[in-house]
Amino acid sequence: MKRKIIAIIMSMSVLLTAVSCGTAPVEETEQTEQTETEYSAEPEEDPGEPQEPNQTIEDGFLHDETETTGTTEQQEIDGAVEFVFPEGAGSIYELYTEVTDFLNTGFNYDDLNNVFDPVLSYTFFAKFKDEDREDFANGLSLQESCDLMARLVSIAEEQGMPLDEDGRLDDDLIDAEVFRSELPDFEDYEDFAEHLYMALYASSDPNGINPFGTEQISWPVVSEDALITHDFDDYDELCSGFETCFPNIIEVDLGSYDYDNEHLEMWFNCFEYNGRYYFLGFSSAVSSVGG
Repeated sequence: MKRKIIAIIMSMSVLLTAVSCGTAPVEETEQTEQTETEYSAEPEEDPGEPQEPNQTIEDGFLHDETETTGTTEQQEIDGAVEFVFPEGAGSIYELYTEVTDFLNTGFNYDDLNNVFDPVLSYTFFAKFKDEDREDFANGLSLQESCDLMARLVSIAEEQGMPLDEDGRLDDDLIDAEVFRSELPDFEDYEDFAEHLYMALYASSDPNGINPFGTEQISWPVVSEDALITHDFDDYDELCSGFETCFPNIIEVDLGSYDYDNEHLEMWFNCFEYNGRYYFLGFSSAVSSVGG
């Protein structure tokens, strides 16, 4: 049975996402800490420690105002933001080794700077939705879609994170109107703004956290000949603009892990663009041991 991605944002220990699949044996359930089946999903009841109200957002991460770090190169062009792709990996196996190095050395996202950018993943999951749902960047190319997403992230950064007095995300404090002019033909801009802030908040402090939510601390690294990959081909169930922007999605196997009578299948999603390979997010499917 072929795998079928269902967009998910895992509690942003993964930074961005997870995706469910239909290959587990019996009564398979998705391992979802935060899920989305349209643009994104409701966060967990407790998405993490409260953030400091004086922090700002940069490329999907919260930073103290004195910090200038970030993984996306941007420059202002007539009020727009130009997204510059990371260098990317030269092959699937090269990408695989970078991702497994990340997993085996303490989950530090700086280790993925060469192949990963939060804005690229935000764009991917914003477009990854049911064919009947509206595409926030309908008709735009991948570059144009990422440029728009980078601009929307910069607007969110300018506004600051809408936190309550306890330092937690408060939907009622979101000013969706500031996004309206950037999305003039998009009816669901309020819902989009809410989910964008949700993703930014959830991904604010991902370092040092196992993206699969288990106690696993090491992953075996297989040879290039033994590496298992799957090409994604369920585009007919997604919005029409998705395949145009992301035509070469690949799922790369990361093995399995048994814990608490559960069997976890793990993989990551990536895609090829202009001959380079980019990481998009981790995914998993969980089933009962022996089920």
